[in-house]
Amino acid sequence: KLLLQMIFMTFTIAYLRGYLKCADDENRIITRNESLSRYLITTMPNEKHLLVFILCISTCSAIKIASFNIQIFGKAKSQKTEVMKIISSIIRRYDLVFIQEIRDMSGKAFKRLLMSVNKYNSCKRDEPKTKYHGKTSPRYGRTSSKEQYGVIYNPKKIKLISESEVAVSMADFERPPFCYSFNTVGRNPLTFAALTTHIDPDDVEAEMDNLYSTVAQCTGTTGTDDIIVLGDMNAGCRYLPQTKKQELKFSKDSAYRWLISDDMDTTVGRQDCAYDRFIVRGQRLIRRIVLNSAKPMKFDRIFNLKPDLAKAVSDHYPIEMEIV
Repeated sequence: KLLLQMIFMTFTIAYLRGYLKCADDENRIITRNESLSRYLITTMPNEKHLLVFILCISTCSAIKIASFNIQIFGKAKSQKTEVMKIISSIIRRYDLVFIQEIRDMSGKAFKRLLMSVNKYNSCKRDEPKTKYHGKTSPRYGRTSSKEQYGVIYNPKKIKLISESEVAVSMADFERPPFCYSFNTVGRNPLTFAALTTHIDPDDVEAEMDNLYSTVAQCTGTTGTDDIIVLGDMNAGCRYLPQTKKQELKFSKDSAYRWLISDDMDTTVGRQDCAYDRFIVRGQRLIRRIVLNSAKPMKFDRIFNLKPDLAKAVSDHYPIEMEIV
């Protein structure tokens, strides 16, 4: 028993020394598991604590996924150094990030973002940096205001298998959704699809039901029934009252689960609305979602930002979830 405790303490100290070095280089923010790590290091070890430690390592190795509407992300925002550092720090917390509201005909803003994300992303000085990869969709929009979707991912944890446009009528969406498929890297890999969207706030009910109808096309193209439908759906408050939400096809189909609940605020500022959502389907995927991991990432509180700076980043919080 004493030997077990000594081994436990040795590995705990070594793990935490490396773990605590993973603070963000710009702001020294420690990730959300710090409190559990402190609990482990300050408590007398026994067999139960060893189990908790193992569970912590399992959680820390989970695939962290986010969806983030970076409000009007274009050349102007990409040239604001402080704002870009914050956005990059947010993205580096995750292994897979879906971005909405990229507005830049030149494509330079997204390239700057990817360069910024890759500037400082290694936990240890002697560890090679993980080079995040990124891609953008075609530009969409019925009016002169066009947007792209973006995806940024850690290739050591996630493999992008495919990406494809969804064949829809221009009348069905202001901006049609975009379909991806991914594999997780490592033991017991999971293949899943993702359908990212930015719903028109003036036509939420119709576009949400049209979105439901496109899922079959995405899963058919990718060859998997496990799918995350995600993005800025404007699915709350005056755009989608609770009575209207209950009538949506996504709500009536018991195969789907809404991971972001109506009482979660995904907006920066005085509003309190669950505009951004994860809606998931597929038993293999659902079984591997970490319990209670889906929530908004309130970066203004985490990074202790003043209101004006927080709003300069975005009017939306990222939403996050984890799979193992």
